[in-house]
Amino acid sequence: MLVVSGGIEFESKLVDEYSPIARIFSGASFNLGEFNIEETKEVLEKPIENTETKWDDTGIKAVQKLSRGYPYLVQCLAKAAYLEKGTIDGFRVNGCLEAALELGKPWLNNEIKNASDEDVRSFFKITELTSETIQSSQMNELGISPPYIGRLVTHGVIEQISRGRYKLKKPPIIALYHSLKRGLTKPERKAKQTKIFP
Repeated sequence: MLVVSGGIEFESKLVDEYSPIARIFSGASFNLGEFNIEETKEVLEKPIENTETKWDDTGIKAVQKLSRGYPYLVQCLAKAAYLEKGTIDGFRVNGCLEAALELGKPWLNNEIKNASDEDVRSFFKITELTSETIQSSQMNELGISPPYIGRLVTHGVIEQISRGRYKLKKPPIIALYHSLKRGLTKPERKAKQTKIFP
């Protein structure tokens, strides 16, 4: 369950079945899709309506930037930054990143935990590709050498489906989590959608 504000029950506050909050309770895991800034704003603000806790725009933008809209990371950041009373701003959100990553650890840390920093960087680069299949030439263009392509196969990040063709097996949120945890990259994305996993 998404925990943003203590004992408030979220399901009773759902607006309708199309609400981004409803998507969290749908039982989906990797295939929720990424929240845009408006959806993140609703997820953060709706559960704390009529309370003494508020999110300001800098706080909402910081959550969106750090999480890249991945619902699970939005949850972790919201819980880590929560105040019983007061305004949650960008400074507080950024200061709570380590605590948020600790909240995500039980699920995300065990994925690719034996990967090197370069493996994580390579995985992170691949998450920017939106095609259903990934060509080895595309990975080479991203600066991922054949030995690291092989390592990504070994770690179960990608799967070879034919000569020179691969598909992504692990969801992009894992690359983002490990990149943030290891301090490898700033969580900025290109203006395109990451593909949703089946």
